[in-house]
Amino acid sequence: MQTKAENLRVASLTARNSLTLVLSRLDDNRDWGKDGDSIRWNDEVSGGAVGRVKFKKSDDSTATEEPAALVVGPEPSESSLEPLDEQLYSVNNLGGQNSVRGYNGLVVPPNSVLVVAVGEFRGTRQVAYQIVQGSPQPYSLASSGPLEVRGDTLVAGLESTLQAVSLGANPELEDLEEAGLVSNDDGLEAIKLDGNIQIVGDVEARGEIQTSPQVQILNGEMKKLDSPKDFPEIDFDSYDPLGNPADPSDDRPTLRERTEAVVTDALDSPLYGFQRFPGSVSFPDGLKLDGSAIYVDGDLTLDGPLEGTGALIVRGNVNLRGGAQLDADVMAAILCEGNLVVNGNAGQPSTFQGLLYAEGDLELSNTRVVGTAIAAGSASGVPSNLLVKDSTIIATPDSSDFRIVVKGFASQGPGGLGGIDAGGGSSGNGWDILEPNPADLLVQNPDGSSTFVWDPSQLKIRVQQADGSWKIINTAEEASAAGLASGELDSLEIAYDKLIDIWEDRIDQLQAHHAQELVDILGFDLNEFLKVSSRLKAKRVFYVD
Repeated sequence: MQTKAENLRVASLTARNSLTLVLSRLDDNRDWGKDGDSIRWNDEVSGGAVGRVKFKKSDDSTATEEPAALVVGPEPSESSLEPLDEQLYSVNNLGGQNSVRGYNGLVVPPNSVLVVAVGEFRGTRQVAYQIVQGSPQPYSLASSGPLEVRGDTLVAGLESTLQAVSLGANPELEDLEEAGLVSNDDGLEAIKLDGNIQIVGDVEARGEIQTSPQVQILNGEMKKLDSPKDFPEIDFDSYDPLGNPADPSDDRPTLRERTEAVVTDALDSPLYGFQRFPGSVSFPDGLKLDGSAIYVDGDLTLDGPLEGTGALIVRGNVNLRGGAQLDADVMAAILCEGNLVVNGNAGQPSTFQGLLYAEGDLELSNTRVVGTAIAAGSASGVPSNLLVKDSTIIATPDSSDFRIVVKGFASQGPGGLGGIDAGGGSSGNGWDILEPNPADLLVQNPDGSSTFVWDPSQLKIRVQQADGSWKIINTAEEASAAGLASGELDSLEIAYDKLIDIWEDRIDQLQAHHAQELVDILGFDLNEFLKVSSRLKAKRVFYVD
């Protein structure tokens, strides 16, 4: 006679196997589930266990009838099982522009799937769920021309920016994900690797790959491409916030026209809105993006840190210098029609998080990048060179597929993400509060509209560990167990509580402007730029008691 514990074990295994079946279907067809599809798995081996998954029909589905369930295993003569409650429906949000709500109020981000499976055996039920992501480019460095890496350089991947900002100075290669290099050059030195270089993932080129003896390649190999890889093709004109000069209503609602060639104090006085500069501009003191986009019809030079969340769209060359603290609440895109150079010093490396894209040459030195760097070549077909020296490049899915909310108003205070001031700061001795990208709080409604919804779980805290790495926690109450000194607990709790209040007010303000169509939302999805489907990546399975 089987015990209750054994029945639960079988039900749990059945639910997990049902999740695997759905992932297989999604690998074959990324739209599967959007018409209200379902799976029923009748497990012969267990002697009666049943696993079920039912998807919610998406708003853009054109199906007039619900598809028949896909039955795996022997066809049941009759079913005594009650239909699944709608609360247990799965959600396919691949290709979606906004987050949507799913099972138990979970937020399903754009380009993701929430799969909920129910396993049942002898009166015992187990619910399990899993988030599946449409992963980004399978490389972190890509060039249409020759690609050269020198010095002490690490190239790898991780599952999220939160993991990336938790890394210590010398991470174990076994703890990193694959994200390799690719070059479309067909010459004798299509890729040249010279120095103490560590790569987790494949190294691919149409031409020859040259390596020095110190180069390490883990979980990958050197491959020769039969044909060029597809790179993103970005239409720079489409990002110009100034529309038809004869029709002012054609401008983006957040347009702010500027005329300066030099902008000072842009770190202490963050920029907001869609700022347009008609010629070259420099920021000698650094730049903080307060939910803003900067369009420059010329060159851009930045001395000092780049902070906040936003985008730089530059029709000329970009020169980015100066170090900045790398936080998970900093996300930016730099789209450059000319050459792009990011330089740091050996003692103070430059840091960047997001997408680096150049149609000209791209150079990174003494730089830490969480994201992807692409030297795509010009629109006329002239290839670009990519040079990386003494740098760390970590690719993550959320730094290759993200959105920016461009708003036409300034946020409260001078500190924190997008100008938010927690009063006393959002960092202390051994801790930082990591604030969300507002775009991640935009949730799609059943009628197809979208609403900014505050979710306190998006506010994270990182606590420094003895080895120099950081531990990510969800609430201030967890800080002591995470190793934070007792003298810092009060400061953290005060800052955390104030930030929650500030974010609630800010989301109300964002939603009011969004309802009046006074907010621009820019998407930076490499898969969308490529117009191809990428592989799917499943996160760990969660079981519900």
